[in-house]
Amino acid sequence: MTAKHSEHLKSPEPVSTGAEQLIGEFKSLMADAQALIQATEDHSGEAVASIRN
Repeated sequence: MTAKHSEHLKSPEPVSTGAEQLIGEFKSLMADAQALIQATEDHSGEAVASIRN
């Protein structure tokens, strides 16, 4: 086994780190969407309605 080949056998960064980051970003996105809905709840009109749907 060559040194270059053995580098491929090292375990990569844990998958959970990437998954946790994705979950965190999704939660942030959902919080932003909720804030947008709350900020525009008193607004009427077709443009705002299209955003909500």
